[in-house]
Amino acid sequence: MISKWYAGLMKEQMQPDEALDDFTRKLIAGKTTEEDKIRAIFHFVAREIRYVAVELGPYTMKPHPASDVFKKRYGDCKDKTTLLLTMLKTAGIEGRPALVPKDPEALDEAAPSMSYFNHVIAVVPKKDGTRYWLDATNKVGVIDSVPFLVPSRVLLINEDGSYSFLKTPDLDDSRDFTDLTQMIHVNESGDAGIEYIYSSHGKWAEVERKFLFPQRIQDQEKAFGL
Repeated sequence: MISKWYAGLMKEQMQPDEALDDFTRKLIAGKTTEEDKIRAIFHFVAREIRYVAVELGPYTMKPHPASDVFKKRYGDCKDKTTLLLTMLKTAGIEGRPALVPKDPEALDEAAPSMSYFNHVIAVVPKKDGTRYWLDATNKVGVIDSVPFLVPSRVLLINEDGSYSFLKTPDLDDSRDFTDLTQMIHVNESGDAGIEYIYSSHGKWAEVERKFLFPQRIQDQEKAFGL
C-alpha cells in the first residue's frame, strides 16, 4: 500500500535541524493556544515559502528535507507540507499529510496509486473532533477555512503507515457567502443615487483576496481584518 511507503518518505524528511527548531520556537513564543501556534506556523509557511516545483529524480514523489525547504525558502506542495508538519511537531502539535486526487471521480479507493494524486495538504485534528485542513500553497488562506471550493476525497496517511479516506468539508452557507446590498438615496429635489455594497465572507472572501494578492500581505490584513 502506498500509505506505508509515503509515511516512510515523510518521516525521513521531517527531521529539523537546529536552525529550524530555533526559528519555530521563536515564532510561537508567547502564543498560548494551539490555534494561535498553528496560525503563526501556517502563515509563515504559506506566505514566506515560495511555491516552486523542482521535480527531478526521486523528488517527483519524495519531498525535500524540511530543513532544506526552510533554508532555501521555496518548495512545492509536498515540500511545504513537510515543512509545515515538521514545525507543528516542534510546537507539540501532531498533523498528518493527505494526498489529494487530481480527479476524485476517477479515484479507485480499493487500489489507489500515486498516479491518482497531484497535491498534498496537512490535516490537524482538533479536540472537538473536527479538523484543520491546511493547504500550505494557499498564500491567502486561513486555518479555519475549508480547503477547497468543491469537496474532495483525500487519502490521510498516519505516521505508522495506516490510512483512511476522508471527505473535505462542504462550504458552510452560514459563513461562506457573498452579500450584495443596494441602497437608493433620493433627495428632496428628486435626484437619486445608488450605492452598492458587495461583501464576501469565509471561503468566498479568500477568492477575492487572490485577486488582490500582488498587494502586500500586510496591507491585505489591514483591509480585511485578518
